[in-house]
Amino acid sequence: MKLLGVTLPDNKYVKIALTYFYGIGLKTAEKICSQISVHKTCRLNELTEPQLNDLALILARMTLESELRRKVTANILHHRQIGTYVGKRHVMGYPVRGQRTKTNARTARKLNGKSITREYSSLASLHSSFSASDHLLKQPEVGFLTGLRNFNGLRYFPLVKLVNLFSRTLKR
Repeated sequence: MKLLGVTLPDNKYVKIALTYFYGIGLKTAEKICSQISVHKTCRLNELTEPQLNDLALILARMTLESELRRKVTANILHHRQIGTYVGKRHVMGYPVRGQRTKTNARTARKLNGKSITREYSSLASLHSSFSASDHLLKQPEVGFLTGLRNFNGLRYFPLVKLVNLFSRTLKR
C-alpha cells in the first residue's frame, strides 16, 4: 500500500508500518493509532476507508520525510553559520549532546560525516605518484622532532629516506 509517497507493507501491524515514515517512531505511531481508534494488533490491510482517510489527514499535517530532512539539515547549517557549540561539534564530527569522546564516539563520527583516515602513505604509493625527475629535483623536508618527513603534504615513516639524508650530508 502506498500512502503519501511511502510504500507500506500490508501485512504488518499499523503501528509498525507507520514507522516506515522518516520522522515517526513507535511512540508517535501509537499516538496516531489511538487518534484513529485502531487496536494495537490491527494490520494495515484490515483498515477501513474512513480510517485510512483519517490516517492520511493526520500524516499530511505532520512534517515527515524529505521536508523533515531538509529542516534538520537547515538547522545544522544554521548552527554552523552562527558558530554555536552545537555547530562546532557538528563540524568536528563529535557527539553534540554531551556524550563522552574518550571512547565510543564512533556513531557520532559516522552520522556527522567525518571519517577517520590515516595520515601515512606507503612508499609504493609515494613512488607511483611522483615521477623520477620530480623526486630528484625536490628533496623532502625533514622533521627532526617528529621523526617524520613531509613530502608534498604526505607523511610517512622515513626508513629509507633517512639514509638519503645522511648520504647528502657526507657528500658536502
